[in-house]
Amino acid sequence: MKKVLFLVLVSAICFGAKLKLKTMTWTPDEQAVKFHVYCAIDGAVDYDDPFVELTVPSLKLEPGVCGLADGQNYLLAVSQFDAYGHESDLSPEGGISLAADFSPLPAPTNVVIE
Repeated sequence: MKKVLFLVLVSAICFGAKLKLKTMTWTPDEQAVKFHVYCAIDGAVDYDDPFVELTVPSLKLEPGVCGLADGQNYLLAVSQFDAYGHESDLSPEGGISLAADFSPLPAPTNVVIE
């Protein structure tokens, strides 16, 4: 049985503020045993795009995962597999915009020894 998941549009654009890393999650079918999160930079996502294979229904969106980097727009889609290796359709269009800044936080200030 296939279950519709969701698609995430990730916009990795710096807005000057430091943002916490985000986690992508979805609701899997109860028979799903693994997942692929496909990542496309331009255009629609398909099965030929780079992917990350997971055994849990979540992915921490951080630099390097599926090629994520500052200054790029990404389209992410999820598929799921049953125990026989059958892959579902990709999650449908829709999405969530995410502005990500992967640069490190500034150094602490007002450090004192008393």
